[in-house]
Amino acid sequence: MQNPEIDKINKKLKERYGQTLDDKAHFRLVWSNDIYEIRVGLFNDFYGSILIRSYQGAREVRKYNYIHNRWILEMWHLIEPIPELPNPDGYECLYVFEDKNGAPLSVNWRVVEFICFMKTHEDRNALQIKNDIEAEQIKIHESDVKYFEDLFDMSALMSRFHFKEAILLPGKDF
Repeated sequence: MQNPEIDKINKKLKERYGQTLDDKAHFRLVWSNDIYEIRVGLFNDFYGSILIRSYQGAREVRKYNYIHNRWILEMWHLIEPIPELPNPDGYECLYVFEDKNGAPLSVNWRVVEFICFMKTHEDRNALQIKNDIEAEQIKIHESDVKYFEDLFDMSALMSRFHFKEAILLPGKDF
């Protein structure tokens, strides 16, 4: 499912948390109905409620056949192939965007960032993580303040222009 907001979040995730050597993001958001993988097992084919056949072998199936129409935050890690899953994609589900009653939740960058931050800093205690998050937010606020201070020149000359105590003559260099 194409979604420009999700594409932006996936881009931010790749920039902030990096990627593997084969260009896979360490974290990604996916639509549950769009992810498929090859599994080996016994599969039953039905026509309505009528069993047509049973099939033993490999088949491409939905990865999250138990999660319908939801955004999922996944994390990459090395998954060794097993007989039932000969070609794993390397991603595991971290969070499904739904509430306790199964209703969908909207994807929010702050929530995604928090989950990824917590996952990458599991060895730290809650107070250290809280302090790190607050320090990051202070740093972002300070950079925003500096940006706007640089944007507006508050010199004495600008103040005079503002209060109509000075004029700028065209063609004059100062």
